[in-house]
Amino acid sequence: MTRVLSLAPSPDFICNILFVLFVPKKNKKGTTMWVPVKSNPDLLIVFNSRNNYTLANFQSASPTIDWSAYILKHHNWPKCSPKSITQNGSFAKWLGNIDAGTQTKGGIIISMYNPKDKFSQAHKEDFVARTLRQLAACREEPLNARALQGSTSG
Repeated sequence: MTRVLSLAPSPDFICNILFVLFVPKKNKKGTTMWVPVKSNPDLLIVFNSRNNYTLANFQSASPTIDWSAYILKHHNWPKCSPKSITQNGSFAKWLGNIDAGTQTKGGIIISMYNPKDKFSQAHKEDFVARTLRQLAACREEPLNARALQGSTSG
């Protein structure tokens, strides 16, 4: 069997990202129910498999998911401003502070930037720019109107 190598570029690979997370929710009886939260079916990344991806490269190309951590009542790891645990050995530092300390509670926060926020921010910026233009126009308009009234009333 002869194998022919193609010079054509390899096609992009469309990789769907699916997940199901379960969150607690109390029903009317006060019993905790576990409700599934499913990913958007349109969540995907596109990559070319010939780019020699490593797991780290693959993860850096996917939607950004921030991992941060806190330890309750700890001055270096406060809950009000959790620290990122994804780089520079920070996860090991977090675990080291847990081992060295007396605190028994803390947490990890996993979050993803909401693309809707980017749209909302752009809309707000457009609104502010439009408002500033209107205010500038209003400031100029009365001066022009007064100048016209002064020249016609004389």
